[in-house]
Amino acid sequence: IYQVNDFPHDRDEVLMARIKQHPSMKLVTVAQDFKLHERLKAWGIDDRQSLNMYDWLQGALDYKGQGRNYDFRVLPKYDKREMIMAPVTQGKENYVDLKHDGQRFARLDWLPGYVNRTQKRTMYTSNQNVWAKDLFDSRGFLSRRQYFNPDGKLGMELVFHVDGTPVLEISHMAD
Repeated sequence: IYQVNDFPHDRDEVLMARIKQHPSMKLVTVAQDFKLHERLKAWGIDDRQSLNMYDWLQGALDYKGQGRNYDFRVLPKYDKREMIMAPVTQGKENYVDLKHDGQRFARLDWLPGYVNRTQKRTMYTSNQNVWAKDLFDSRGFLSRRQYFNPDGKLGMELVFHVDGTPVLEISHMAD
């Protein structure tokens, strides 16, 4: 088992070369990496040569992805004609703040290089505190939802199957 979070690094070149040379060899990872399959593609490694614990748990071993995952249905039931979308592009950041009556209630972050491929969706309280974040796999499905306590600390997480049903609940206890 090889634990990789943000690879490739220089030290991973030997491993990646070995995997390319031996088609029966598998890269087995345990950490959740929302961009794992993009990284594998960049290295020229087929998805079938990797096995990730979260891919297995989420039913995503052979998931090829969908084109778009931008969905207003999960946002509060505001009249969409009254919403203001304020797109921001700063360097590598691509996001849009969603506002109603001048109040930001959500932010959508997109994966660089993709149109309407959501990377993260952050929801805010009326006091502008983060109450929840949705994290998306680079293949286009909702992978994890994080709920935050009033003190701003992570309280609970749900991990989702590709069909949208929760498969794992993680509770975070105060220190």
